[in-house]
Amino acid sequence: MASKKTSARHVAAHIETHKRRRAAKKSLKSSKAIDPKHRAYFKAIAADDAWSQELQRLFGKRAGDIRYTEKGRGTPGSKLRKLHNAKLAADKKLRGEA
Repeated sequence: MASKKTSARHVAAHIETHKRRRAAKKSLKSSKAIDPKHRAYFKAIAADDAWSQELQRLFGKRAGDIRYTEKGRGTPGSKLRKLHNAKLAADKKLRGEA
């Protein structure tokens, strides 16, 4: 019984953390005063989140392992490939390579 309460508490805390992160990203993205490096950081986080969600949708519990394989990059023209390419582009911009 205690593990269920702990688990529910953990899930609730996790959801609240994500809500706060999304709200912070929205307010910072709309701010014109934000540093371009921070903007690139938030775009990279958003791109990774989108790719991760699609991996989770497609592969379920195996998504964490498949993420690092060719299968996790998707086939040419697929939504997964587009999201992966967007993540790579955002990461490059964050590192100052693009």
